[in-house]
Amino acid sequence: MSKLLNCNIFFFIPFMYFFQTRLKDKNKKLSWFFIYIIPIMIMIFGGREWVGYDFFSFIIYILAIYTSYEMGYIWNDSETIKNEINPTKRLSELELCFYEEHKLIIYTFRFFILILLYFLIPEHFVFTLMVNVALILLLYFIYNINRNILNLPLHFLLVCSRFALPVVAFTSISYFFWIITIFPIINLLERASEKRFRLNFFQNFILSDKKRGRYIYYFLLLIICFLCHAPEVIIVATLYMLIYRFSSYEMKNIRFNK
Repeated sequence: MSKLLNCNIFFFIPFMYFFQTRLKDKNKKLSWFFIYIIPIMIMIFGGREWVGYDFFSFIIYILAIYTSYEMGYIWNDSETIKNEINPTKRLSELELCFYEEHKLIIYTFRFFILILLYFLIPEHFVFTLMVNVALILLLYFIYNINRNILNLPLHFLLVCSRFALPVVAFTSISYFFWIITIFPIINLLERASEKRFRLNFFQNFILSDKKRGRYIYYFLLLIICFLCHAPEVIIVATLYMLIYRFSSYEMKNIRFNK
């Protein structure tokens, strides 16, 4: 039993399920860090003084976001697939058996972690975090019972809930529009280009291209930021994403052409 539990510990520990099923190799993990953690930190901590106390709150907040977000992943990979004809299987048969036998414990343990994190985070973040987590769970519930075009806006809202709302919690709601331009919107364009949605316009749209489209998008966004006098932290985050996307694309080309 203990050996079986050790093999499936990723069901319980925050981030482990995400890394195990979505970011299996080192490059994907690094990419997630560069396109999620760093831009969020730039927007939260850039341009103002901060101390370790703020960073501690940030860590707790992100832990809570992914603890709840992974519950949506687990439900999708274990329950939703039961109603699909050709499901994407991210778990082995043994892992699915473990889930079936321990799912009550898995979800209970994760809710326990969330409660613990609520007690650890400073009081003025508690309500915002509760709303954020509740929104993620509600959106994932609706997302996992639908397999149609509705998944597109629902996924966009889910991405906003884990990318934009944590930044708003530490900054200001007035930043919300600018924050969603940094990642959720380009992510929506790319997802809309997937063949299963049958949206021909997005399949041929330059900004939906996961290669050149990414740095073209950030180049255009940077111009818009300057023209519209966006907050400095948004400009810095956009510039960072432009440099990262362009350099990533060029490095891949160099490796490919060798």
